[in-house]
Amino acid sequence: MTSDIYQLKQEINDAVGENEPPWKAYGRINIMTGVSLGPITEEDEVSDDQFEDVLQAAEEITGESFVVRQ
Repeated sequence: MTSDIYQLKQEINDAVGENEPPWKAYGRINIMTGVSLGPITEEDEVSDDQFEDVLQAAEEITGESFVVRQ
């Protein structure tokens, strides 16, 4: 099963699209939250607090709303 943080990383990739390379968004998220998305794989997990921080930062950076956890 794919982790929530990995799924969010893929959603961020789609949201930034051709506007900027995904690594720029990852870098800004890392600065805002302290969570590095660069090395995240399908099996990686983060705490609920870290996930919420990344989700909020991703929404702020991309202007998109993400629904990853159900």
